Amino acid sequence: MISRKLIKFKVLFLIVITASILLLNKAALTQGRLQKNLESSRVIQTAINQGSLSWGIRVATPPFGYVDISRAANLNDQNNPLLGGFCVDLIKNFEEFLQNELSISISIKLKPISYDQRYHYTEYVNPYSDNREYTLAGECGSDTKISPNNAFDRIGNKKNPNIKFSEPYLKNIHQLLLIDQAKKSLLPDNNQPSKNEKLKIGYLEGTNTPYSISTRYPDKVETKSFESREDAVDSLLGNNNNKIKVDAIASDEPLLHYLFDEILPKKVSNSNVSSSYEILSEPIISSGDYALILPGDDSTWKSIVNKFLDKNKSEIQKLLKNYNVQQDSNGYYISPRPLPFYLLLKILIVVLVLVFVIFFYIKFLHLKRIFSRVLSHFRDKNLDNFDNGYALLIGVGKCQDNSLSLPETIKDVTELQNILVNPKLCAYPQSPHHICVLCNEKATRSGILEGLEWLKSNTQRNATAIVYYSGHGWFNQSTGYYLVPHETDKSNIENTALSAEDFTRALREIESERLLVIIDSCHAGGMATAKAPRGFEATTPKDIIDALKEAEGRVVLTSCRDNQKSWINTKKQMSIFTYHLIQAFRGAACKRGRKVVTIADIMNHLTEKVPKSALEQHQAIQEPYYNLVGENFAIALIRGGKGL
Repeated sequence: MISRKLIKFKVLFLIVITASILLLNKAALTQGRLQKNLESSRVIQTAINQGSLSWGIRVATPPFGYVDISRAANLNDQNNPLLGGFCVDLIKNFEEFLQNELSISISIKLKPISYDQRYHYTEYVNPYSDNREYTLAGECGSDTKISPNNAFDRIGNKKNPNIKFSEPYLKNIHQLLLIDQAKKSLLPDNNQPSKNEKLKIGYLEGTNTPYSISTRYPDKVETKSFESREDAVDSLLGNNNNKIKVDAIASDEPLLHYLFDEILPKKVSNSNVSSSYEILSEPIISSGDYALILPGDDSTWKSIVNKFLDKNKSEIQKLLKNYNVQQDSNGYYISPRPLPFYLLLKILIVVLVLVFVIFFYIKFLHLKRIFSRVLSHFRDKNLDNFDNGYALLIGVGKCQDNSLSLPETIKDVTELQNILVNPKLCAYPQSPHHICVLCNEKATRSGILEGLEWLKSNTQRNATAIVYYSGHGWFNQSTGYYLVPHETDKSNIENTALSAEDFTRALREIESERLLVIIDSCHAGGMATAKAPRGFEATTPKDIIDALKEAEGRVVLTSCRDNQKSWINTKKQMSIFTYHLIQAFRGAACKRGRKVVTIADIMNHLTEKVPKSALEQHQAIQEPYYNLVGENFAIALIRGGKGL
C-alpha cells in the first residue's frame, strides 16, 4: 500500500517538473521569437540605433492635427510645442505601448508636415539614393486610406510598394460641398445625366476622390483637380484664373467641414457662407477609412502598429470623443450637430453672469490703476534689460528709381526701433552693438549684406536676433525671389537686387540659436493709388523659408502669402502687418502675469489681426505666413520685465 502511494507521488512530481520545463521553454521561445521579429524591422533597428524615431503630424486638419498655440506656453518643451490634435495624443500612447509592451525604450519626435508634403517623408526609397533631410516612421492626419500617385491599394489598382497602411481607426464618407441651391438641379438623378449641362466637381490631387466620383457618376459629371485646398475654394468662388469654375468640391466629411468652417469664411462673409453654400448629406459619393501611413518595406513594423491599434481600441475611441469626433453605430464619422436650444439658453445665462462679474472687476481695476501710476516712477528704476537682444532693421524708403520708393517703410522701421529699445517695453540695449538701422541710401545691396555681417560678428549662440526687412519683393520663376534695395534698376533686377540665395547665405552665417527673420514686402500694392511697379508680384519668399528649415531655432515670418499683397494702414500711414507686429511686441496677445513675448504670441496675434484689418480697410485678403523650426522662444520683455 505504501509503495503504491510512493509511486503515485513520484509520477505526480515528474508531471509537475515536466510541465514547468515546457512552460519555461515556451516563454523563452516566445521571447526569442519576439526578439527575432524586432530584429527584422528596419524601422525599429534604426530607432534603437538613433534612440528615437520621427512621426509626421498633418497640420491644418483639425481635429486630427493642427497648430495649438496654447501648448506654446511651456518654453522648455523639447518636442514641437505648437502641435495638437487627436494624432498627437495617439502617437504619445503608441510611444508608451512600445516601451511597456515591447520593452523598446525609444522616444518619438513629432514633425509637422503640410498637405502637399504628405507621403513624401514616409514612403520608403533606397537610402543610398534618397536626398530627403529626414524620414518618418509613419504619419497621421485627416486622410483616407490611399496610396500616393493615384495608386489605391484598397480597391485593387496597381500598388505603390513604398507605402503601407495600418488597420483603420475611423470610417468616413465622401460628400459634396455645393455652391448654391440652384446647382442641385445638375446632380444626376437616378443615374440619369442632366440634359443641359454637367455638374463640375473639384477634388484634391493625391486622393481617391476621382475614382469615387467616376464610379458614382460614370461620364455624367466633369471633374477638375487642384493642388491645394485654397485653389479648390477659389475655383468654387470663381476667384481664380482656372478655365473651369467648379460647382462643387468632393472630399471626405472632415475636410469638407474644414473648408466650410475655416477657409470659406475668410474669403466671403459669414452670412453668405450659410445662405449660399452647404454640405449635402445626400448623395454619399463613397466611403473610406482613416489609417496610419507607414513605410512600404517593413512588414514587421506594420504588424507592431496594427497590434497597438487592436489592443487600444477602447482608448482610441475615448480619444476620438475627447476631440468631438462622433461615430454612428457602424463606426462612421458624424458631423458636429448644432447645440440644442436649452443648452444655448444655459450658455447665454452663464455669459451674462460673467459679463456682470467682469464689469465690477474692471471698476475695481480702474481704482487700482490710479494707485499704480503713483508708484510707477519708483518701479521704473528697477526695470530689467533684454541684454542678449540684437536687431537689424531695414526700411528701403527712398530709392534711386523714384517709382520704387516706399516712404511708409521708414515709419515701419522707426516705430519698431522705438519699441525695441524702450526700457519700459521690449528693453533691448540702445547701443550700436545691439541695434543697426538701414534706411534710404544705407539700404543698398552691399549695405544689407554688411548689416548681416555686423549681426554675425556681434552675436553669440545664446543671443536672440531679429532681421526685419520692409520694402519691395520681386519674384522670377527662373532665378527665384529678390529683395529690392535702394539702388535697384528695374531693367536689370537680377544684377542690382539682393537675391534670396545671397540673403540666406548670410543668414546661415549667424550663430544665434534664436533668430527671427521678418519680411514685410510689396507695400506698393496697398497704397491708395495702387502704384505697384509692373512685375512686382506679391509672393511669399519660399526660397528664404525653405533654406532656413535646415537649422533649429530659426523662424521666418512674412506679411502675406503667395498672390497676396501687404497693405498700408490708412489711419497710421504704415504697414498693417508691422502695426500689428508692434502691438504684439507690446504684449497684446499675452495674458496677465506674463513677463516675456514669445514667437507663438506674435504668430497668434498677427494671424488673428492682420486679415481682419486688411479686409476692413481694403476689402482684401492678407494672411501672414510663418515657418517655425525648433522650439518656441522668448523674443522680448514685456514692460521692461515687469509684465502685465
